[in-house]
Amino acid sequence: MKTYMIMTDTGPIVVLTSHASLDKSLADRLGAKGIDKFLACEIPIDLAKQRYGTHFSIVKDNLRESDDLRVLDEDGVRAFKLFRFDELGPVTPYEAAARRQTRGAAPSHEPDKSEIPHYFIHLTNGRQVLNNHQGIDLPGAAAARDVALKLAHDLRQGEAMPGWKWEGWFVEIVDEHGDKVDEIPITAL
Repeated sequence: MKTYMIMTDTGPIVVLTSHASLDKSLADRLGAKGIDKFLACEIPIDLAKQRYGTHFSIVKDNLRESDDLRVLDEDGVRAFKLFRFDELGPVTPYEAAARRQTRGAAPSHEPDKSEIPHYFIHLTNGRQVLNNHQGIDLPGAAAARDVALKLAHDLRQGEAMPGWKWEGWFVEIVDEHGDKVDEIPITAL
């Protein structure tokens, strides 16, 4: 099992994989997710476990040989804060010979199947909705709830969107099918 920080055109992500190395099959898996040009640095597995704690265990427990790649962290700002460059392995560049698919497109052999669940995080007071139109890939509802709890905390503390009054607002989690998974009150935490 390996952990990598992958620097993409939209920012860094951290992935957990059962691949023994950053080989062509792993690059192909990333390419199927629209990541066909990147820089990768290995993160020592024990360091990733320490920094991500319970979230690491949740993602690791969902990793199977048939599902050999999981996104551990899609928040590039957080990933950059969690790891110093001198803690990372050497940089490995990768660029596919030809562009594959647009970012977020499903593999052509499985047109409607997403390999990693996709979630949208909204802020709502029941009348207004502030949407995250891009959404994020997470290993499951528990990881989505972790993201929503962190966002609610940051909003309440004024670390995100300072000056906004959050009375009566919720962080809402919606799955890729448009179904509400959970909602977390921002001010009641």
